[in-house]
Amino acid sequence: MQKRDAQTVQQTWKAAAERAKRDYNSLTFYRAIDAAVPVAWEDSDFVIGMPPVEGQISAAINTRDYQLAIERALREKSGDDSLRLRVVEGTTYADWEYAKQRNAASIANVQQSVQRQASTTAAFVSWEEVYERVSRLWAATENRSLAIGRARYMTSALKVVEEAVERLYPADGEKPDELNERGLSRVLERVGSYTNTDPAILAYLLLQRRE
Repeated sequence: MQKRDAQTVQQTWKAAAERAKRDYNSLTFYRAIDAAVPVAWEDSDFVIGMPPVEGQISAAINTRDYQLAIERALREKSGDDSLRLRVVEGTTYADWEYAKQRNAASIANVQQSVQRQASTTAAFVSWEEVYERVSRLWAATENRSLAIGRARYMTSALKVVEEAVERLYPADGEKPDELNERGLSRVLERVGSYTNTDPAILAYLLLQRRE
């Protein structure tokens, strides 16, 4: 990480602030610029902070057009076209560190949410396929009105479900998640509805097969 010294940060901010003021004829903007405190310049991030000031002034510095004007001025005076303006609450380096930690935590939460959603979608599609398969298997079963026909179907369906459990459930010793438990239960309930069998009995038979 490249971190500029305090003097360079101060000088660059002073020059950029004066340059930015020429783009807007706004007293509120001028007051916001004057109230802002240069905090750090790390890599491509130029960080300024706002002390506890009047709400209107804080709002001005967070206006997108104003931030773009400040960012343009910073790039012009620094000679770095990749420089980005960062505005934090507070005026110390510790405030910037806190902002980075909070942003990292937010990104991590978003990534976890995306991963959970992807996992949910994949599992749903997989168990949905099993559900459709046992339904098609029932449609192809002969003598479904007879006990022996239903027994043959039950045997074949449990084999399909067992294969799905081997593929979709976690390895031995790992606790299955609720999504898989619900998917499996839904399939067993479907088989139970076809064969007039308590799904719990089917679950018991499945567990026996896997021992």
